[in-house]
Amino acid sequence: MKYFLTTILFTCYSVVGISQTAPSNFNYTIDSAIAYFKQPQNSVCPYVNNGGAAATFKLINPPSGITINPNNGQIFWDSTVAVGHYLLTSLVTNSIGSTKTTFKLNVIPNSDDFIIPKYNTRSINCNYTNASKGTFSGVDVYYPTNDSNTQRPVFVFLHGGGFTTSDDKTQSYVVAVCTYMASCGFVAFAPNYNVGGGHTLMQNLAAVKDLDACLNSIRNGTISATNVTLPDYNPEFLFIGGAQSGAIVSCNFTFFDSSVNYNGYVVNLKNIISEADCWGSSPTTDRLYDFTKLRSNEIPTFIVHGSADQRIPVQESVDLDIALSSVGAYHDFWEINGVSSYTQPLLIQIFDSIANFQNRAWKHLYTKTLNPICKTSLGIISFNPSIGQTNTNITIHGTGFTGTISVSLGGTYAANYTVLNDSTITAIVGSGSSGSISITTNNGTTSLPGFIFCSQAISIDTFINSCTSVVYAGITYSLSSSFIDTIRNIN
Repeated sequence: MKYFLTTILFTCYSVVGISQTAPSNFNYTIDSAIAYFKQPQNSVCPYVNNGGAAATFKLINPPSGITINPNNGQIFWDSTVAVGHYLLTSLVTNSIGSTKTTFKLNVIPNSDDFIIPKYNTRSINCNYTNASKGTFSGVDVYYPTNDSNTQRPVFVFLHGGGFTTSDDKTQSYVVAVCTYMASCGFVAFAPNYNVGGGHTLMQNLAAVKDLDACLNSIRNGTISATNVTLPDYNPEFLFIGGAQSGAIVSCNFTFFDSSVNYNGYVVNLKNIISEADCWGSSPTTDRLYDFTKLRSNEIPTFIVHGSADQRIPVQESVDLDIALSSVGAYHDFWEINGVSSYTQPLLIQIFDSIANFQNRAWKHLYTKTLNPICKTSLGIISFNPSIGQTNTNITIHGTGFTGTISVSLGGTYAANYTVLNDSTITAIVGSGSSGSISITTNNGTTSLPGFIFCSQAISIDTFINSCTSVVYAGITYSLSSSFIDTIRNIN
């Protein structure tokens, strides 16, 4: 009998709740995000089986400016987070154990910062190792001088000239467009490339290989300069283009048909965001790609051409526009009516159009992540003690308690309650009744049964309390005096 009674008393004072285990199945259903520099945002809400116990979340060694909501695991980044790739580790812990998961955050430059001329510029003469001859070719580098940005995007522009021996990177329109892009915040490269063979497939292939070699040198940081330091730039954001024969090369590079056997040669399109085709496209004699093999996911292309051009007929650009449109490829075509060549002030309008298209292509490729703020699901996990009388302090654990508007115990409102955080409430028992503990917030009501309200209580010793009567559903049930006397006789 003594063992039986002791068991009853212990059971009365146990924590009421569901069976508890360590957290499991912790993951972010969308486990990555793209953020624009200086624009705060947040992740999706994670999913986790909290094991039936109150859980808290934290990031392990987070970079500055990245935080996590400890109650629901949603990750936030503010305007101070630097451009870069971040692999974040989230930890969820309850009273039983913990588990981890990862989230990838890619903070990129904001493309809106590179569409308006606002900086002074300068240029330097550099070299890259070309592909066609394995020797140095010149490349002029233009960059802003009064900005503090170290994550500048890259713009590469090829000169025209009909693949003759007299063309070169110092032509006035090349200097103008590269200076314009540098004033917008780009680092602009104007390379020389293989010429002299005229409008042939082999000449185009040699020029494409040189453009490829120049881009790889930019990616690898192997552009060489004498007694000068190259400006900082980010090779993950590359934009290319050209004018006339330079545009033909640019298009051949962008739409290069790798299914044709050019001795196994394949161009490297890594990180190319868009192309600017100015007065070029690709005549049939020069074309290293097939209109019928174009795809919807081609690199976004801006085409501009004067309708009165006598050297490269505008129909070449019209045909490319039609081919890209037929497969739904992202592009834009500006046919300038009655114009044969580009002159001031037309140049500035063209440069502005290129910069704005690049901005749209950038956002098209890197869509900024937009997620709503999480609403933590409402639920009671446990409460302790499970038995109480008027003025007993009950601690309730669960989720979604922020914004609580009422707490009841056995159907009777608590005399008072305090929301300690999103997962913990302390409530003081009023003139209650036995039954469920319920919490109501703006998101609804949740309940957990198992609370026992004592209308009277006696003290057995300093460790054990019990009820002389229990209230349930408004009815008072008295315990027998012999039962109480038996309890009093227990040492």
